[in-house]
Amino acid sequence: HILALEQLKKTKKCNEFNLGNGKGYSVFEIIKKVTDITGKKVPYNIGERRDGDPAKLIADNQKAKNVLKWEPKLNSLDIIIDSAYQFLKKYG
Repeated sequence: HILALEQLKKTKKCNEFNLGNGKGYSVFEIIKKVTDITGKKVPYNIGERRDGDPAKLIADNQKAKNVLKWEPKLNSLDIIIDSAYQFLKKYG
C-alpha cells in the first residue's frame, strides 16, 4: 500500500493493483486450512452457483510487480491464514 501511495504522489495519477500471490485456492481449501490452523470449525452452506460467478479466479499481480516493483511476502496458504489469524487474535 505504501508503494502505491508513493506511486500516486510521483505520478499524480490514480491506479489499481492486485496484490494477490498469483495462486488460487478453492473455498474448501481455505475452509480446511482455517479449521486446521484455528482449531475451530468453520460453518458453511453449499448453495447453487450464482449467475456470473467465475469457475476460477486468481489475482494477477504482474502490474504491481512491474510498476511498483512489489513482491508478495506471504507465499503459502498456511502462512497467509496464520498471519491473518494472529493479527485478529491480537487486534480483532
